[in-house]
Amino acid sequence: MAENQPAPSKGMSWVGKFGIALLVIAVGVFVGWFVIQQMSKPRHTTQEEARAPLEKVLDSWQKGTSADQFRTDHATIQFSDDKLRKLTLTKYEIASASSDGGVHQFVVKIVLKDAAGKEANVERTYKVGYVTLDNGQVGWMIVAQ
Repeated sequence: MAENQPAPSKGMSWVGKFGIALLVIAVGVFVGWFVIQQMSKPRHTTQEEARAPLEKVLDSWQKGTSADQFRTDHATIQFSDDKLRKLTLTKYEIASASSDGGVHQFVVKIVLKDAAGKEANVERTYKVGYVTLDNGQVGWMIVAQ
């Protein structure tokens, strides 16, 4: 009767191998997610440090530099204000500033001119943080609120 008995298996079944593969993938996904979360958190910066790139953006806009040219010249500063960026900035004043952790908030009084030459006074809030940017570099993210 011993001849009819199956031979003992040598190694792990495919189910066990599949389970280990899933565990390795899950750990890899978690580690990748954790690293991305840490990279996207704003780093601690001072209000003065955050104000400098905002002024650089606003000065460039006021001088008439296109958004594309600014991105080329300043790869470590990303600025997002698509609604107003198409207008001409004639004057600005940073009216107030506050900070919350690594994110700084600036209220800016802006004078804009449209293509017809009509001027408008606008108050805009910009959030500024030092983060890992879309291009993979660490730099300044400035977003209109």
